[in-house]
Amino acid sequence: LHSTLGRPKIEVMAERLHDIDPTLELTLIREFLQPERADALIAGSPLSPNSSPIGGAGSPPFYDYVADCIDSIACKAALVAACHRHGAPVISALGAGNCLDVRRVRVTMLDQTQICPLARELRRQMRKQGASLNYPVIYSDEPRHAPLPHQPVGGDALGRPRAVNGTISYMPALFGVMLAGVIVRELLGKFNQDADATIHSKSS
Repeated sequence: LHSTLGRPKIEVMAERLHDIDPTLELTLIREFLQPERADALIAGSPLSPNSSPIGGAGSPPFYDYVADCIDSIACKAALVAACHRHGAPVISALGAGNCLDVRRVRVTMLDQTQICPLARELRRQMRKQGASLNYPVIYSDEPRHAPLPHQPVGGDALGRPRAVNGTISYMPALFGVMLAGVIVRELLGKFNQDADATIHSKSS
């Protein structure tokens, strides 16, 4: 949206979520996640100086589920590996760039992915860290077109030369909706299991 150009994504998203449910308690952490920070983030260490609690007490977050939507492979692998180490359920959205066919988007385990270049590199990084590849991801098995040549990214202190992968408007939204669907279904399943266990406990 033109009205939000140049604004931090977390602030825009927080406004959107509070517009849907004003009672939500959110903790916003405005930082570029570096690999060395992943363990502290997932373990629930004190928040970074750039974090801000909104609607809550601001205590460190504890995660029912982690939705990984990071672009950087190194940071993505570090976050997922940290989730595995600390027992936090995690799902990753993989590469939507250079994809057009919505029928080729899949939910599977990372070690079952095919064709997706980002998945291939993520598997390599995860193996280097000794992390499991047996966790859910959203990916497309559509053959990719070659990206444009590498070029610098301007106006970003953390920017670096990178290949330009065009992304059609609807594809990231589809990845996000599918990712959310997996999380909601799994959390509902856990809730139902806990409820059943409570009922059985009361009956016995």
